Amino acid sequence: MRLQANALIDNTLQLTARAAYLAKITHASELPRLCRHYASLPAPPLVLGSGSNVVFCHDYPGLVLQFTSQKIRLLCSDTEYVTVRVGAGLNWHALVRWCLSMGYHGLENLALIPGKVGAAPIQNIGAYGVELATFVVAVGVFDTQQQSYTALPAKACNFGYRDSRFKAEPGRWLITHVDLQLRRHAQPEISYPALRNCLATDHPQPKQIFDSVVKLRRRRLPDPRLIPNVGSFFKNPVTSQEFAEDLRRELPDLSSFPMANGQCKLAAAQLIEECGLRGYSEGRVMVSNQHALVITATNGANGSEVVALARTIRERVFRRWRVRLDPEPRLIGADWSEIW
Repeated sequence: MRLQANALIDNTLQLTARAAYLAKITHASELPRLCRHYASLPAPPLVLGSGSNVVFCHDYPGLVLQFTSQKIRLLCSDTEYVTVRVGAGLNWHALVRWCLSMGYHGLENLALIPGKVGAAPIQNIGAYGVELATFVVAVGVFDTQQQSYTALPAKACNFGYRDSRFKAEPGRWLITHVDLQLRRHAQPEISYPALRNCLATDHPQPKQIFDSVVKLRRRRLPDPRLIPNVGSFFKNPVTSQEFAEDLRRELPDLSSFPMANGQCKLAAAQLIEECGLRGYSEGRVMVSNQHALVITATNGANGSEVVALARTIRERVFRRWRVRLDPEPRLIGADWSEIW
């Protein structure tokens, strides 16, 4: 374990923020001692991957934990499925590539999503018609309330659209590994229009889906290594079919995606762009010219500026379309409900 006080926190928005303490952990067995030792700090322990889906509005006055374990362990296998246990510190895209090379299928649509495996269940990451929850068997955690290790089965994780129990109960669950069940025989998911249009066949192989998703993400979203951002800043809002039809009278080409419960998701980027906000800036932060769902920052920007721009976007979209947008990244040091 490596421990540092008053440490700079890496994040893909490149916002300057420090943690009271930063610990890089190789073995989860170190957690009980760390959590007891720093229990008096004014904020609960925070697990951070690569900082690709968080906005630090202030310095973090608690202990920030980064897991370095990148192990992949085969738990069980039969002719239809394999179950693998993946360490929280493994890069997500590296996992998707490895699964593809092994002939373990299902994650291709989630290629190139930035971040670590341990962060994936918090947001229930998803893209191009696929969500992580489909493949989760269990999530290994350290429960800071009970001071014990356990494995939460998928049903206990309360997965929702870009949501989970881990997001609803910050500070309690420290994710150490994720168990995933993957298919040996591919069942391509190409219902998402942009992906389907990118493919040259109606019966693609997993590698073709993987390559197409990588191509789409690189074309549509700015690379956080070059332009600081956290990817999609807002969730696609979920509404009733009736509301979507009413809205389509004002916006005939509105993109919407049917959901199993009779509701539908609207394209948040389209609603933002139709408000004339693509390329809009406030100080050192702006709505990306490349994709209206992305907020970018320049050197010196802080989290408060990012949240202020997000507030402007949300207010204008609500006034114009009567649709409320909610953030996809975690806002550290700000309560979204209080902001609005």
